[in-house]
Amino acid sequence: MSEEPPQYKTNAKNRDAWRTKIEAEALRHVDNLAGEDRAEAIEQLDRATHQLIMLVKNAKDAWTRKPECRLADIALCLDNPALDAVRAELESADALDIVTGEQRVDPFKAEASFKEALDDHEATKEQMRLGRAGKLLQQAKDAPDYQTREELTEKAVEELNRQDRETEAPLSSLWQEHAEQVKSPSAFSPTEAIMLDTSRRGHWARWFNRWLGSRGGLAPGTNVLIGGAPGGGKTSMGAALAVDAMAAGCPVTFWQLELGVARTLEQMLAQDPAIRSAGGIDRADLHHQEPWAERAPLELPDHYSELLTIPRWPSDDADDAAAAVQAMASRVKRMRREGKVRHECNGVFIVDYVQRLRMRKARNAQASHEVWTDAVSKLAKTAEECGAVIVFLSQRTKGSRNNTQKVTGTEFAGADFERIAYAACVISKGRVGEDGEEIEAASGAQSEYVDGRGQPRLIEFSKMRGVMLYQNRRHPESRAGLWFNNFAVYGDDKDFPAEEEDRKAKADKAKGKQGNMPF
Repeated sequence: MSEEPPQYKTNAKNRDAWRTKIEAEALRHVDNLAGEDRAEAIEQLDRATHQLIMLVKNAKDAWTRKPECRLADIALCLDNPALDAVRAELESADALDIVTGEQRVDPFKAEASFKEALDDHEATKEQMRLGRAGKLLQQAKDAPDYQTREELTEKAVEELNRQDRETEAPLSSLWQEHAEQVKSPSAFSPTEAIMLDTSRRGHWARWFNRWLGSRGGLAPGTNVLIGGAPGGGKTSMGAALAVDAMAAGCPVTFWQLELGVARTLEQMLAQDPAIRSAGGIDRADLHHQEPWAERAPLELPDHYSELLTIPRWPSDDADDAAAAVQAMASRVKRMRREGKVRHECNGVFIVDYVQRLRMRKARNAQASHEVWTDAVSKLAKTAEECGAVIVFLSQRTKGSRNNTQKVTGTEFAGADFERIAYAACVISKGRVGEDGEEIEAASGAQSEYVDGRGQPRLIEFSKMRGVMLYQNRRHPESRAGLWFNNFAVYGDDKDFPAEEEDRKAKADKAKGKQGNMPF
């Protein structure tokens, strides 16, 4: 601000105080705005904040939940020991009264501070970008060979062209934000993470969700790897996750490298329990009993047009796919600010299938498995930084298709994809066991058809970075039998024994607490 003495910008300590005061007045400007204008303004300030990161984050969260909330109420959180450093910064900059509302602030001065904070943020980002590009160009100049010089030059050009790189936040604030997401022992709600809809799909969906994370779903920034032989059902399972994500209000991008748009829509509509024919069945979890030809709708549901993106000619280059993940996340954030999206995940990105991915910058002598691993690693990291979820669909090795033994993690064709995944499972063509009920992996490539039920499938999880345990700390079963009928994947309408036992334990525990309540 022009009103501040010049020494504020020449001394590092005074510079911090100046920036703290600027951000405090900018926050007061957001408080002066109408409720409908706050969401976008606080989002802009959150991106531009250097000093009051935790305070601005708390304000953003509070105004998202309750737009009419006042800044003076939000500032009460400064008494929290975790924000002692923020309070000390405000006090040293004589800006604590601004945030708490005890000092009257000129609205025009606050608006000017808001604009200056944003301008300073953009200038800082540009300086950092130019600095990084300059170092890369200098390294390229001193490179010992042509190939290294070319690679460094390309990185410098990429750095100069990257417009959306945000100023790096302190590690402490990044960790605090992550810790807030994982500390809760309760289960995710459908609008907090990506999961199958248990109310529509039944008990097998609840089992599947347990393997996606310690709170029963794919948290923003995570991924799942689903392997299967051709025709085994991997695309169907990915489509089921996409359909239920959209039903919960989360946008989906289907990066289909194998099928056309119409065939991809067929896959998704076949997994949607809400799609019925004119004389449709009553229960959503029985949608697989409707013949596909009778169930196909004449028009897509309205929310498909709003939430689903299927590029007609998607690139097989991992860099282009990563850029699409970033674009999807940015679009979802904008939709959330506009009130069109309430889901906390910044979109679901489905890759069908990973063996079709390439890397534009891959060396000629680089082996295929190295290229695929690099491509999947890049997409996984991009999704984690963007707060999106990726569903990787993978072919199985030919040798593993006849394997009836327990899944070991070596079934994914071509590369060590499982190392990158948060959760990984394999779908095998199956057969009904001698008891006539339990489904086992078939020894051959074909799967028998059972009248009235369809083709048996066996799904088995081989990896997780977190699993939702039962009350007795036991893991859920690693494998389950499914069915494939009328293009739909579904499970038998029966509970898993451990799941049923766990629900009874929870009910007894709740009943015990209720009995001890004073009246």
